[in-house]
Order: sequence, then structure tokens, then C-alpha cells
Amino acid sequence: MKRSVAYAGLMLVLALIGGFGLVLGQVQPVLLKPTTDDSPPRPLPTEVGRVAATPAVQIDKTGPHVINVGETLVYEIAVRNVGTVAVGEVRVVDEVPAGARFLGAEPPPEGGAGPRLSWSLGTLAPGVEQRIKVRLQAVQPIELRATATVTFSASAAVATRITEPRLRLVKTGPESVQVGEPAVFQLTITNTGTGPAHHVILRDHLPPGLRHPQGELVETDVGTLHPGEARTITLTTTAVHAGRFVNQATVTAEGGV
Repeated sequence: MKRSVAYAGLMLVLALIGGFGLVLGQVQPVLLKPTTDDSPPRPLPTEVGRVAATPAVQIDKTGPHVINVGETLVYEIAVRNVGTVAVGEVRVVDEVPAGARFLGAEPPPEGGAGPRLSWSLGTLAPGVEQRIKVRLQAVQPIELRATATVTFSASAAVATRITEPRLRLVKTGPESVQVGEPAVFQLTITNTGTGPAHHVILRDHLPPGLRHPQGELVETDVGTLHPGEARTITLTTTAVHAGRFVNQATVTAEGGV
């Protein structure tokens, strides 16, 4: 799991009172807590981009029920896209039955006069229909059964939006404090990116001059920060030694934020 780290630090001067390193009063430290949002944590986003594809092509064939030998039989093949997406490589195949002779078609078939006729119709958008008119001559007094078939291809796609969360950490606090007094810091984490930052962890590495009930490393789980969201954490420590110290804090999140 990759993590990125943001840093913030403050220089703090701890002073002795009257030249004596005595703690004059006991200060109760306060544990870390968010100060700007008391609402329950929001659930992590689980949106998935979907593009529904429902391809469907309908083929109909119409013509007369009865004709005499020697007469011309004219019938139509209608191909219609009744689905919700475009279909490609649409191809119609029609068999010239025994007892009939092919006379012509509009549009002309590919590859000659049969007995297997075929047409490539290309791409049909939703709701589009194409018609083929075929002319045969009946040469025998039999029942003619001419069957047409259609084949096509369809595709489906998924839409995914790529986002990038970014974290900024700003830390404020006193420039100096006397030994025995509380040193209170405000740590504000802001997601300045375009996507949510999950499992945000704030860590404050206390210098020797500050004390907190959690020890030298104070850690809190901030949770999820959505784009534009900021969370302020209050850290209350106690000054225990005089000197000049740097109080450094870091923030990390999942996924190489």
C-alpha cells in the first residue's frame, strides 16, 4: 500500500519560571479530537460507472401468399435495430428456394445471383431500418420457402472518471510557553484534490519538551476526506522541559495520495 506524507512543524520555546525548572501546577492533557465536524463519518463512495448496452435486431419478410407459375414473386426483407445501442457489421443472407429463379434485388446482393444472396448493411443506429426488395420468378408449381437471416455485432463500454486526492496540512500553535503550562496546537487537514482521500492518518512526533498521554507519537485516524473537505484536530500537550524544540506532524492516506 502506497502512502504519501505531508509535513507541518512548529518551533516552540519553553521557558523556566523565575529561573527554577519547577512545575507550578498540574495541567490535564486533552486527547486528540476533531473540532469542526461532529457528524458521523460518511460512507466511502462506491459509485461504478456503467453504460447499459441492449443490442437487438429484428428481421421481417413479407410477400404474396399465392402466385401462378411464370409470374414474378416480389418480397421485402426489413431489418430494424430495436435495441438501445448501435449495432455493427449487419449482414443479411437470403436463400433462393428450389423452384424459383432470381431476377434481381434492390439493393443488388453481393457476389452474384445466388442461390445464396447476401447484403452487408454496415452499422444501424437505434431505431434505424433498412429494406431489401427481392424479385424471383416461379418456375415450378410448388410451395416456395425462402428464409432470411441477419447477423450483427455489438459492443459495450464502461465510463470511469479518474480522480486524484491531495492532502495539505497546516499546523498552528504558540511560539513560546512556560514549563508546566499547556501547549495547544491546531492541525488542519484539507483535501485540495478531485477525489476522496481514504483512511487519513495524522501523526504528531512530539519533541522531548512536550508530553502527551499517548507518548512521543500521537496518532489519530481522521477517516475519509472528500474533495474540498477540511478537518481540524486539536492537540493539547504539556510543556515539561525548557529549550528550543521543533514539533513535527505528518499526514498520510491510502493509495499514494
